[in-house]
Amino acid sequence: MSTNNITTYVAMDVHKKQHAVAFKAAGLDKPITEFTLNNTVRDIKKAIKKIKKNSNGPVICCYESGCLGFALARQIEVR
Repeated sequence: MSTNNITTYVAMDVHKKQHAVAFKAAGLDKPITEFTLNNTVRDIKKAIKKIKKNSNGPVICCYESGCLGFALARQIEVR
């Protein structure tokens, strides 16, 4: 079975200073990757780049839609 174009889902627990992130590259025999990142534009860009590099298709992020989630959404959408 080809793993191309299989969606990778990313779960994000959003907080003021740090975000907890978990994802599993879809279709691959890799364990779930979990990490914490600082709530800075630089760290968010770096994390999204890392996730895209480790996936074989589209990436969809799931996070809170409150005031902190809206800023995060704008940062992710630009990537």
